[in-house]
Amino acid sequence: DQDSFETLTQTTLLLERDVSYGTRKKTALPPRKDENGKFLRMHQEFDDPRLFFYDGRLWVLYRNGPLFGYKDQIHNPIHFEKVTASEEEGGIDGGNPNFVAYV
Repeated sequence: DQDSFETLTQTTLLLERDVSYGTRKKTALPPRKDENGKFLRMHQEFDDPRLFFYDGRLWVLYRNGPLFGYKDQIHNPIHFEKVTASEEEGGIDGGNPNFVAYV
């Protein structure tokens, strides 16, 4: 019964592109870096995402039809970073710790 589920929290997952992302050469997204040499993170659609634990880490299993095909499932580990409110986009002053998650 899905009515008994309660959302504890939600976040946006960002994909850090350190290698080409996608199996189709025409649509694969190449890795990109910013002016400081850090790999860029991007919003990416995760169709039917499922979280699971493996080998002491949190992973996400999902599909991305346009880049990998609609039958293939992809899995990536999720990494967390602690940031303060003043470091977030928008420059909100404060100091309340928040977390950024990326795959």
